[in-house]
Amino acid sequence: MMKRNVFHFTAVVAVGALLSLGCPHATAEEAPKAKPAEAKAKDKDKEKIQYTPEPVAPLTENDVPLLEKINRETTKIAQAVVPSVVSITTSKNVAPGIAGDDDAPALPPGRRPRPNQPAPSPIPRDNSLGSGVIVSREGHIVTNNHVVKDADEITVQTFDNKKYKAKLIGIDEMGDLAVLKIDGENLQALAIGDSSKVQVGEFVMAIGNPFGIFSESVTTGIVSAKGRNPQFTRGSYEDFLQTTAAINPGNSGGALVNSRGELIGINTAIASMSRGFQGLGFAIPSNLARFTLESLIRHGKVVRGFLGVDIQDVKPELREAFGLPSEEGALITDVTKGGPADKGGVERGDVIVEFDGQKVKTTSELRLLVSLTNIGKEVKVTVIRNRKPHTLTMTITERPGSLAGGSTPGGATDEDTGNLKNALAGIKVQNIDDATRGRLKLSADLKGVVIASIEPGSIAEAKGLRKDDVIEAIRPSSSVVPLDKTIPTDVRRFIEMARELKEDQSVLLVVRRAGSTVLIVLPAFKKDKESK
Repeated sequence: MMKRNVFHFTAVVAVGALLSLGCPHATAEEAPKAKPAEAKAKDKDKEKIQYTPEPVAPLTENDVPLLEKINRETTKIAQAVVPSVVSITTSKNVAPGIAGDDDAPALPPGRRPRPNQPAPSPIPRDNSLGSGVIVSREGHIVTNNHVVKDADEITVQTFDNKKYKAKLIGIDEMGDLAVLKIDGENLQALAIGDSSKVQVGEFVMAIGNPFGIFSESVTTGIVSAKGRNPQFTRGSYEDFLQTTAAINPGNSGGALVNSRGELIGINTAIASMSRGFQGLGFAIPSNLARFTLESLIRHGKVVRGFLGVDIQDVKPELREAFGLPSEEGALITDVTKGGPADKGGVERGDVIVEFDGQKVKTTSELRLLVSLTNIGKEVKVTVIRNRKPHTLTMTITERPGSLAGGSTPGGATDEDTGNLKNALAGIKVQNIDDATRGRLKLSADLKGVVIASIEPGSIAEAKGLRKDDVIEAIRPSSSVVPLDKTIPTDVRRFIEMARELKEDQSVLLVVRRAGSTVLIVLPAFKKDKESK
């Protein structure tokens, strides 16, 4: 203990030693008189650490006027919009005793239910937590479909902690949106802004209910990008705003607002390696939300435009095969017979580059443009065909309720392309008989051959061809012969067409897969492949 005290007070002891050395001839009479106990106590207090907080900030409002103004304006936005954002809790009834239901009570071992004993009542179980936005004075709320999907009961809690049972007005699975309604007084609706006017870099604020426990949470950021199409759901209508404003689980369905407090997006998803927010948030644009909202309220369903085509993006090899000036546009892989595009003269292999006066860069852009077009509207469509532009006219109809398809294997053949030395080497095919057509759910008028197997290491495998793909057309990539004129009607015709291809020719295939049509380019056969 003595050593510790000496170390702690080293400076004090050193000062005392220097004072003594400075008076080497001092006598006993000259020695300082002993201090009274009260004086010693005061000296000890002086040795104690002093704490004096600084009462004045280093800067004043006049020093940083712009930041002070931003703080005030940000606070105004939050105070204005938070009352319009709600927390949503859903529950789903789950019958006790169902296999795999961990929450259901179990009977003791060896115990069986008595005959005619009434079944136990279902037990409600919380199924989802999310957010929503009040968008009308009557209590309409917009949220994500995935927040309320399959719910038996939906509860909405407003910012003042009032709870309401919500009625489900309708859902839009392809747009991941849902509309609810509550009956309440003094509900504060949020104005819906025009998301088409949103600019990259613009300030935004996200409000929601992260993790179901932090209600009315506010985060800020900017719009990082527009028109994002990550395809969270295959074939869905996506045109996301990307934002840096933090979005976490439970924020789904919450509001993304601009500097005027207008709703410009419905927070929907994040992209993350850790399942936590990493600066990549996505919100459905308000114009899409408004379209779905008004369609569900007026029609009880989402009414979308229909063109009647299967499409895919233009990849580099397809651009080369079709002699296109760029990779922009939507490549037509199939045309629905009797649909608007068919009646308007669109052909398989056309590339749509403009729709109703708007440039088309990707398939997602075309899909969205068509879906938002009024039913019965006559539109002009520009296509590239045989390297030349053509303008066609067609009338948009309503999209059918279901356009799904599927596939299962079947059939047999005794011929393949294993001994060929071109791009089709290694593909074994089979005819489409009645049994195969039924199992694959193919239309009665579809012609072609079905892939039975693909040789490992072949060009076809490398380019993603699969067993059960239906090959509807074959032609050299450089050819301008219409694809509808190059159909392999059966196995024999397929082999004949395959043998006509040369080693240095790439080949364009029209492939039907799981109800959709895609175009695939197989590069020229590599001579060095024989030695591998």
